[in-house]
Amino acid sequence: MAPSATYAHRSLSSLRPSVSVIKGSNRVAPQRRKVAASFVALLTVLLVGAAALFGVSAEAQGSSPDAVSDLSASAASGDAGYTQVNLAWSPPSGNGSALTGYTLQRSVDSGTTWTTVFSGAGRWAQSYQDKNLTSGTTYTYRIRASNSAGQAPWSNTASVTTRSLMTPGRATLAIPESRPVGARELPLEWSAPDPRGSVLTGYTLRRSADSGTTWTESNIDDATALSYWDTGLTPGATYTYQIRAVNSVGAGAWSNTASGTTRTTEPADYDTDDDGLIEVDSLARLNAIRWDLDGDGAVDSLDNAARYAAAFHERGAAMGCRDADQVPGPCKGYELTADLDFDENGDGSITQAGDPTYWDGGKGWNPLGTYSGVFRGNGHRISHLYINRSTAKVGLFGKLTSNGALSGVGLADVHIAAGYVYGGVSTGALVGEVDAGRVTASYSTGTINAAGDVGGLVGVARNRATITASHSTVDVVSSGH
Repeated sequence: MAPSATYAHRSLSSLRPSVSVIKGSNRVAPQRRKVAASFVALLTVLLVGAAALFGVSAEAQGSSPDAVSDLSASAASGDAGYTQVNLAWSPPSGNGSALTGYTLQRSVDSGTTWTTVFSGAGRWAQSYQDKNLTSGTTYTYRIRASNSAGQAPWSNTASVTTRSLMTPGRATLAIPESRPVGARELPLEWSAPDPRGSVLTGYTLRRSADSGTTWTESNIDDATALSYWDTGLTPGATYTYQIRAVNSVGAGAWSNTASGTTRTTEPADYDTDDDGLIEVDSLARLNAIRWDLDGDGAVDSLDNAARYAAAFHERGAAMGCRDADQVPGPCKGYELTADLDFDENGDGSITQAGDPTYWDGGKGWNPLGTYSGVFRGNGHRISHLYINRSTAKVGLFGKLTSNGALSGVGLADVHIAAGYVYGGVSTGALVGEVDAGRVTASYSTGTINAAGDVGGLVGVARNRATITASHSTVDVVSSGH
């Protein structure tokens, strides 16, 4: 056998020992195996030291999160509680790794089977609203977090029962004093009852002519209705009523009783042409509009009921306004049926001595507030309107809103003076301000001397208000404030 040869790499001799190679063999000498083992041992020491330096134990590296321990569930408050459950929990420890999300499951059989509500979402979540559930049902929940190492064990379970649907609550029934009774009709109003989780489908009304001994029932199919006219009654008779709401579950409890007596004689009809407009043929009735500014024939406040009735005496159900089926219905406004003149003694001027009714200490006519009904002049004329006031909205009407419409009104020989008011003044013969309302086919003549926004017919028009086929020859003087 040939002798072995030794090769020494001197430039690396201080770092690497010489390696003996046996000619004709692939085996590494024992010295090289010792070096590899020493290197592995050194690497292990370095890794353990790094883990200790950054506060991570070898056991914690790569662990999944802890389990959530405080999952809670409760039915939502109010009507939402019929179909919604609110869940809450505290985030668990991720054991060194950030949480990446949660998996929430729900059961309707006390945990025998589970349905996943969501999975892998909401890494920062601590609550959830589970909606569109079934009323009166018990739900059980569990949740678990996940991180890069895996999923946590399931949390504690939390159970809750959604609110059960019920029949509607009780309504409160009344015969309103603001609406006059008729000889053959009585008005009814009621408060909207609690639907208790199910949409109302209508009402059942019952009437008794013998103080509640016997009853006659009828259905009201309009579930949004809060008022009703009972017709076909006997003059001078007393009737007692109750009402109850109906939903998908059934009929609720009967309301309180409300009683009323019909008139013994037929009342006055203030809508003789059945166009839904209350007829005005005097200054007293024109003035009474201020107590019914939406034009429905019912006073806006019971405090003014007597004053309104003084102008429209012997008024009946809905002032005589009726719908196509001849059922008393709300009126929609007013109309002139005669010319009106504030010059009561006919001397051509407005004075305290000659025209005391609307003199008001020299201030004259008090503008009709904020009107939202219909007012038709029908070509009739209102003469000698006199106003001398410092108020924000000055005219026959103070303000006309989006549902308001004035048409065919003539104002002749007006005399208006309006002083400055903090916040601004709007002055016009017909109306001080039109806010999205409509003025048509009207005119005015006379003089106006006022501060702020001044016009011969309308003081100022805002928000797409429309003024058409109208004109004015009023002499206007503005102070420029």
